[in-house]
Order: sequence, then structure tokens, then C-alpha cells
Amino acid sequence: PVVVNKNNQHWIEWIKIIHVQSQNIYVGISCKFDESHGTQGGNNHANRWSVQSICLDRGDIYNKHRLVGLNRDRYNVQLENFKTSITEIKFSDNESKDIDKKINVLKQQIRSQQDSIVRLKESLLRAKNANKYVSHANDMDAHEMKDNELEDDAINDKVNVESVCDLKKELITI
Repeated sequence: PVVVNKNNQHWIEWIKIIHVQSQNIYVGISCKFDESHGTQGGNNHANRWSVQSICLDRGDIYNKHRLVGLNRDRYNVQLENFKTSITEIKFSDNESKDIDKKINVLKQQIRSQQDSIVRLKESLLRAKNANKYVSHANDMDAHEMKDNELEDDAINDKVNVESVCDLKKELITI
């Protein structure tokens, strides 16, 4: 049993500790005895229990239980193994729609990442091609300069040879 206090009212609820074996966790299910369900419209409805909450915090359960004032180990011993790694529970009438939405969001994120990768690759390729063009142009300029130097050397050699030949002819004629 635990004491619950809401809106300046308080009452007793009973928490049933449930072991979820497949997950090896414990959760508490808080139930309230509802005395207001008596005879309605000529039908005799028995008093009944209703689920109020799912409890995931062992310390919270223990502190609310202490407010009851019962110091019995049979209640406290139920909390010894209480452990859970659950921080949130989501209820949905149509789980497949939730999963489909998540899948679509993930697919959109993947497409966006793929598009970004393509744009980056194109940008990298343009930068490489521009660098090759500049490098090639520099190579061409260097090659043309070398060709020009060789051509100049060849012309100079020819001029020198012709000059020497002319000089020899003049010498011979003299």
C-alpha cells in the first residue's frame, strides 16, 4: 500500500510488483479501489479496482509506502529485486504507423546524407580538375618556354654557323 496525494486529496493505492521475465525488469502497477461503482441505473455493479499508474521508480514507491505507516517486511521485501532500465513507456493503438513514420524519417535522412555526399564528391572533382588544369597550364608554359629556349639556341647556332661560313667565304676571297 502507498499514500497518494493529489489536488489536496489523499487516498491509498496498492502497488503490485510485476516481474517482466523477458526483460529481467520489475515494474509496479498502482491500483485504486473505487467505491463509487455501486448500484447504477438498476444494475448492481460491484466495487472494483482500477489501474492508476505504472511505477518505475523503486525509491518513489518506498517513500510513498512509508507514509502508510505499516512497518511490515512482507511489503518491503517485494522491492528488494525491483530494478528497471525503462525511462519511458509509449502506448499506441497502431504501432505499425509509428514504425512506418520512423522508417520514413530515417529514409529521408539517408537520402539527404547521400545527396550531401554526391555534392561533396562533385565539388572535390571540380577542385581536382581545376588544379589539374592549372598544373597542366603551368606544365605547358614551362614546356613552351623550354621549346622557345631550344628554338632560340638553334637559331643562335644557325646564325653563328652562317656567320662563320660568311666569314670564311670572305676570308677565302681575300
